[in-house]
Amino acid sequence: MKKFLPVLFFVFSSILLNAKPWDMFVDLTIESTYNSNILKLSDTDISRFKNENDTEKFKIDTLDDLVISAKAVTGIKHRKFFGHTQITKITLKYDKYINNEMKDEIMIGFGLRQFFSRKVNLYLGYFYYPQIYVNRYRGVLDDAYHDFTYAKNVYTGKLTWKFYPKININYKFEFSQIYYDKCFTEYDADNLEHTLGFTYSASSKVRIGARYSYKISTADGEDAFENLTEIDVIKDASYEANIYNLSFTFPMIFFINKLPLDFSTSIRFEQRYFQSENAGDEYHLGRNDETWQVKGDLEYPLSDKWKLNGFTRFEKRVTDSPYFDVETEKEYDLYEMGLSIIISL
Repeated sequence: MKKFLPVLFFVFSSILLNAKPWDMFVDLTIESTYNSNILKLSDTDISRFKNENDTEKFKIDTLDDLVISAKAVTGIKHRKFFGHTQITKITLKYDKYINNEMKDEIMIGFGLRQFFSRKVNLYLGYFYYPQIYVNRYRGVLDDAYHDFTYAKNVYTGKLTWKFYPKININYKFEFSQIYYDKCFTEYDADNLEHTLGFTYSASSKVRIGARYSYKISTADGEDAFENLTEIDVIKDASYEANIYNLSFTFPMIFFINKLPLDFSTSIRFEQRYFQSENAGDEYHLGRNDETWQVKGDLEYPLSDKWKLNGFTRFEKRVTDSPYFDVETEKEYDLYEMGLSIIISL
């Protein structure tokens, strides 16, 4: 990773210096979000936290929190290659949790979109997350609680084809690498995801989108340990998943001061099937998860340079497992609501 970032920076800088003429742009986003359940805790864990039954497990100060986010996107737009528009971007994002700083998160991303014609374009992207905090769990070597955190690399490519004046078809490929804290290396995983989607502009006021994704996550499991005799239970978090997404966008639902108020909503449903065959691996053996997510967004342009966006999200996970305790520990629900300001410089 340390060697890869300078290479990306060099490539981006080379394009910046040689792609004349170019248009440079900067977009800034300031966002505040309320999250009702930052660790996605089950009702059982919420009760344990409130009753202070297991203080070593819960190092958070509050179940909910206010998150202040700042995102900067800078890039260039030019026609240096292939005679068609190319857009190259760098993205930096920082999430600050007001009451629970261990959840603070940073993301850096690089993206390139190349248009080959008015109908076909290709997007390539890379994103890096240095640390994502999940929760605290017991390690298999010492049975003590440790922070369950991971770093993530995400590589993605998306090909979009304007199949018909009102229909866009796209295929997305994503590969990600997950690296957990040294106490949980059995959860290190490679993820592979294929997505096929389309959008249909039914009219100037309605746009419909649908996507299907198939994802395979292969965890290290027993490969993470040099001496398996030290391990009582080998945990295998590998899974396969089907992901369905349906969205509706109403670009000009009504006007305020002659400016359109855009409304969009989406529903996401994921079926996750864990692949563990290890006896004693109660958290994964025979376990299936179903996760629902419903989102809504309202966007209002304050001017040519400023936009105001309000949003809400509800998420719920239902777990099916041969072990009742796993079901009660892994099921959760949460909601978010927030407001953001987008500034184009």
